[in-house]
Amino acid sequence: MPTASTLTETRIRVVCLARVLLFATFMTVAATLPLLIRDWSLSATAAGALITAFTLGYALSLFLFAWASDHLGAKRVVATSALAAGISSLLFAFLARDWNSAFWLYGLIGLCQGGIYTPLIVLISDEIDPDKRGHAMGMLIASTSIGYAASLALCGVGIALGGWQMAFILTGILPIFGALLLIWTLAPLANRIHPPQVDLRITDELLRNRRSRLLNIGYIAHNWELLGMWAWIPGFLAAGFALKGLDSAQASMGGAYLSGIMHLFGAVAALSMGRLSDRLGRQKLLLLLAASSMLLSFSIGWLIHLPWCY
Repeated sequence: MPTASTLTETRIRVVCLARVLLFATFMTVAATLPLLIRDWSLSATAAGALITAFTLGYALSLFLFAWASDHLGAKRVVATSALAAGISSLLFAFLARDWNSAFWLYGLIGLCQGGIYTPLIVLISDEIDPDKRGHAMGMLIASTSIGYAASLALCGVGIALGGWQMAFILTGILPIFGALLLIWTLAPLANRIHPPQVDLRITDELLRNRRSRLLNIGYIAHNWELLGMWAWIPGFLAAGFALKGLDSAQASMGGAYLSGIMHLFGAVAALSMGRLSDRLGRQKLLLLLAASSMLLSFSIGWLIHLPWCY
């Protein structure tokens, strides 16, 4: 059961701050993509491959760290993932200077990030009463969006100061501080290892449980939409600014700042919807928000030539 000596709301806020710092590299390539395409002479396929490397690494890490948390404990896994994410971000900041090095190092960052998401959710779930869990999870998800916004804002500043190289450095040095802060904040918590349920197998849940299967398919489709939008929206907005007449650096800065503002709206939504889910229930709210998101994502690509997009 949660106690005041383990995970207070103040401590959750510090955890969220640490996650903001840890996510500083999440949008680095997306924000600097127009400049990388120009300076590294990349095709659209090669540019997309950089983000694909990160996304595939991240997807794999979510599974591996979640599996490890069942056997080693969520707290230990979160600390390991955070430290690995901080170190890999430093390597990317100072060593990624062409497509080949960026591909492998950005993929490595993704491979290290998964433990500060699902295992951290498990850790917080163990410490928070169910009637307050929605609010706590809302704060956690909001910190993700704020981290993306901070990443984009720092890239904009970095581009202004020294191009994509400075953007890489500004975003790459923050995760190590986030890792140390997160490890320190979670230090008083117990590292719980829950005994496995012998009658529960993943294959049965995925193949024989229709509700579980549909939920996973829906969530895969949602992430296809979400991660694709996150990856390309800075470039999409930069293209809009370029059509208005801005040069590559100015367009990239504008795309980074504007998409960062959009992520701040996402943070507000995550926090407010977390509270609302405690009151109205999770299922209906989830379906409503997923349907709304689908319609908006489908519509935005058609709007680039409209005057009010500028």
